[in-house]
This record gives sequence, C-alpha cells and structure tokens, in this order.
Amino acid sequence: MLLSPSINADFTFKDYESLSKVQSTKERLSDYVVGVGRGIFWSNVLLKIQEKNRLFCPPSNLEFDEPVIMELLEDEIEFLSHQPGFRDDTPIELILTGSFAKKFPC
Repeated sequence: MLLSPSINADFTFKDYESLSKVQSTKERLSDYVVGVGRGIFWSNVLLKIQEKNRLFCPPSNLEFDEPVIMELLEDEIEFLSHQPGFRDDTPIELILTGSFAKKFPC
C-alpha cells in the first residue's frame, strides 16, 4: 500500500519576502501571485452567478491585472507586517484574498 505525503503549495509571507528579493525569481513569483489573484477574482464571479455571498465587491470597471493585484498585495503586506501578532508563516494566498475583501467590501 502506498501512502502519499500531503503536498503544501502555499507561499508564506516569509517565503514571499525572501524570494521577491532575488531578481531571477521575482518575475515568476509575480506571475504566481497574479494567477492566484485572478483565481480569487473568478471564484468571486462564480459566487455572484450562483447568487451566493461574494467575498468582495469591486467596481465593475476595474481590471484585475498585474499592477492592481500586486499593489493590493503589497499594501496589505505593508499593513499586516506592522500588526501585533502577525505571523511570517501566513500564506500569501490568504493575505491576497483578505486584501481584496478589505479593499472592496460588499
């Protein structure tokens, strides 16, 4: 019988900070974050279509492109990193999701 180990694909804040300082990985990391951001966006669209509570309510004319997604993440990192109790093992994906909900509340 084969048992597969659990796989964790999250990037922690600590990982993000260290990888974003290396020029050769910075662009790939940005691509990952933008992909996650677009996934969050489309998940939210699906919630709207299904007439369920959405996570966030952005303006209809806003494009979730790289500059917008990266700015949302960086702003939230700047805010959270100064909060008491903030842990450097917090997943970037959670931070990004929270930034959408905080910036565009319903």
